[in-house]
Amino acid sequence: MSGSPATEVPVATSDAEVVAGWRDAGVVILRSVFDAQRCAAVAQACEAAVDAAAATDSADWRFRYKRASYGGVVVDRLDPIRDFAPQAVPLLDDGRLVALASLVVGAPVSMYKDKYISKRPGTGGYGLHQDIAYTWQLCLEPDQLVQFQIALGPHRADNGAVEVAPGWHDRLLSAPGAEESIEPGVVPEEALQPLLLDAGDVALLHYLAPHRSPANTGDRARPLLAPSFAQGGPDVWDRYYAGYQRRAESETADLLGRSVGGGVPQSQLGDCPDGPDTPATPRWVHARRTALTPRPRPGHR
Repeated sequence: MSGSPATEVPVATSDAEVVAGWRDAGVVILRSVFDAQRCAAVAQACEAAVDAAAATDSADWRFRYKRASYGGVVVDRLDPIRDFAPQAVPLLDDGRLVALASLVVGAPVSMYKDKYISKRPGTGGYGLHQDIAYTWQLCLEPDQLVQFQIALGPHRADNGAVEVAPGWHDRLLSAPGAEESIEPGVVPEEALQPLLLDAGDVALLHYLAPHRSPANTGDRARPLLAPSFAQGGPDVWDRYYAGYQRRAESETADLLGRSVGGGVPQSQLGDCPDGPDTPATPRWVHARRTALTPRPRPGHR
């Protein structure tokens, strides 16, 4: 990888450019993959599902809550969304996405997760993180995973467009095995670029790409479908959600002040076979412990 990180998010028009963008920048955009009107209809169905979830006042672990600027908490995410909005499934399972996932990973893949994020006006955002920090239980390398972000409506700076640091996907920037965000100052603010998308656009993210989502300060939602794929067979779905459910229950309990589950271990590395001769061991995790360190913070060399 170049010693000078990319500063712009590449836009691809061919498979070769998708692979190059994902490999070199850790993020790449494809324009107009899906019809905008079709996306609007799917967004409407997903928003109805969010309304239905909110009306139940439930601590169901599949309902993910966020704090709102006007007070209280709101249902912001349904995960997995296919449980609530069957209209979203054809987009999630679109063969073009599966083919692109296999292409960038370089092997057959299976979907292990899908979610819908509503991001209505006033909804808070997500801190800077790398997705690999929340998928330890799969025991995979970061380049064996890929997330798609399907814009179901406009994503702009004022309504909380995802911000990503192109070219900063060459190392783990948090503790191995910990489910945590990246500490402030590790990635400079000027490295972060908004993913400005229109309905039907699709972005691919590498699992070491640092990204975050600011609060929605605009006057419209920022609807997003996010299917994620992993190298391997269909068992990756159950393997992922077994760990995710524990974390979701813990976080929901904190936000709602209710007891909904038993929490999640701080580290899930113990669930993976250990040792340099074990093929299932994420070899880059061992390298991170000894050789790879976070980039110096600004002003610290």
